[in-house]
Amino acid sequence: MDVLLEFANRLEMRRTQENLYACVFDEYRGTIPFDVAVEISTLRLGQIIAHEKNHLHLIVGSVEAERYKPKHLGPGEWDEASIEKMIELSDQSYDIFQAVRFIAQIETNVESSTRLRAWRSGFVAGLLSEPPKDSGQSRYKNLVRDTFMVGEIKRLIKVGFNPTRNKATEPAKSACDVIAAAWRGLGNIITYDGVANVWNGRDEIPDLQSWNTLFVRT
Repeated sequence: MDVLLEFANRLEMRRTQENLYACVFDEYRGTIPFDVAVEISTLRLGQIIAHEKNHLHLIVGSVEAERYKPKHLGPGEWDEASIEKMIELSDQSYDIFQAVRFIAQIETNVESSTRLRAWRSGFVAGLLSEPPKDSGQSRYKNLVRDTFMVGEIKRLIKVGFNPTRNKATEPAKSACDVIAAAWRGLGNIITYDGVANVWNGRDEIPDLQSWNTLFVRT
């Protein structure tokens, strides 16, 4: 599956989920019951494992590629020096290997890079070995989970849920409570506080900026 198709499928899943919330919102005349919201959220969060298995390399690559370039460059833009640096490090780092792999699959402003063309040819020919993942905890360990959770909380807010609550005075009916219940229902361990921490730290979650300018080579 090429990069653009993977991205299109990802967007389609989001659209389906948003349409589902809108339909249920109308059906319940503007107030979605808590247990129904949990069921809907479970559908989305249940895709996390498959998404990590099939798309983590793409997510890691797009985020990592943005880290290795001057800040003045826009989404999907790189400079020759950054490309050279990443290629030099790509045989030692799984994350950087995925960054070069990502850049090699999209049209960019560095099409003339001889090193990038050579790397791309080697990758397509199966001559490059992907480095093993770091045995330690990757910065991307919970990226898919946290991104899905934040996206789902935003959808819940649109249909009337408060994102968080005052634990001392308010019932456990917030969007973060919905997500915690859904995630636990999938056999995982998490508390309301754990989800609230993800929500409160949402600005620290890497943004997949390069998606905005993706054009895949044919």
